Amino acid sequence: MKYPLTLLALLTVQLIAAQTLLGGMPTPGGSVYAIEKAGNTMYIGGFFGTVNGLPRAGLARFNATTGVLDSWAPTDITNGVTSLTGGR
Repeated sequence: MKYPLTLLALLTVQLIAAQTLLGGMPTPGGSVYAIEKAGNTMYIGGFFGTVNGLPRAGLARFNATTGVLDSWAPTDITNGVTSLTGGR
């Protein structure tokens, strides 16, 4: 899937810097190394233990339009996430 370069750059800067550049977007408590969009869902992976203060062990997903963090929270990740591959 091709992403508009501006959106991808904005999301990359936003997530790596752990700053909210767009209102309502999640703030990970650590480094983000991977971003994947599937439909209207964004996945982030990296070396973080929380997103928006909620437990997320290196992997989280949120609504790409609203930025609302999903309740999905895998617990078996122990060494962080450095890449994501969409299941296409």
